[in-house]
Amino acid sequence: MFLDIEDTKLHYEIEGDGVPIFIIHGNHVDYRLMYGCLEPCFTDVMKYKRIYIDIPGLGKSIPGVILNHGLICVPFLRKGSNN
Repeated sequence: MFLDIEDTKLHYEIEGDGVPIFIIHGNHVDYRLMYGCLEPCFTDVMKYKRIYIDIPGLGKSIPGVILNHGLICVPFLRKGSNN
């Protein structure tokens, strides 16, 4: 899935339902690293909605004006938390 934020196209994947948890990877990888590491932890825990985000410029996300990766959840919450 993608969320357009100004000139940034943010790629994300959602697993599960419930309380949202934003999961953001580090540099030089994409959401699949965190997905592979964390999804086994949620095998028996079904009360969380896991939102795996590719930071701009990595994975399938297109780079844009979002320079502070710590703030990428803010517009995501405003525009796309109901997806």
